[in-house]
Amino acid sequence: MRASRTYENADRSRLRPEYKKVYQACLREFWSMSRKKGWEKKFVLYLSDEPFHSQAPIRQQMRALCDMIHEVDIRAIPIYVSTWAHVPEWDGYLDIWGVGITDRAGDKAGPNRSAGTRIRFTTDGQMCTDTPYCAVERLLPHYCFQYNVEGYEFWSVAWLTYDPYRFGWHDWYIPQSDTPGSRIGSAIQTAMAT
Repeated sequence: MRASRTYENADRSRLRPEYKKVYQACLREFWSMSRKKGWEKKFVLYLSDEPFHSQAPIRQQMRALCDMIHEVDIRAIPIYVSTWAHVPEWDGYLDIWGVGITDRAGDKAGPNRSAGTRIRFTTDGQMCTDTPYCAVERLLPHYCFQYNVEGYEFWSVAWLTYDPYRFGWHDWYIPQSDTPGSRIGSAIQTAMAT
């Protein structure tokens, strides 16, 4: 049975008023508590992990989501998205960009740093401490210093799909869905099942 595709025709640049009302009410409550406890300077709102920024509806929806969050407290709530690359349409919307070390955060093609944009390296799917024979993650502090990046998001510390000392890697091609009704899975798991 095919999943409903009503989302395909939705205007992603406009969030439903009911959704905005509930989300903003929860965020206001959380932000108020964070300020009372003095946590607001330590908090980062991790909005999305690897959004499909090549798709125009996703780019529109991200801007709408950022606007909704900034309406609660403009620029006080730092929004982080692990984008892996610079998405010019999100300049001025994201406060902290998560870019891959292969995207050279020091490049002129990166986010506009003169506007106060912050950058962190993201390691999602690229490196994990459970892949002991990959050593590039040990260079992250150096990369941060070299490219004037404030830090890094370390995606996984214990995701053992195989014995890392026997195989030296893990099966990160886990079965998942990128859109309703679709499945993307592991080539390895598919081969093992046949």
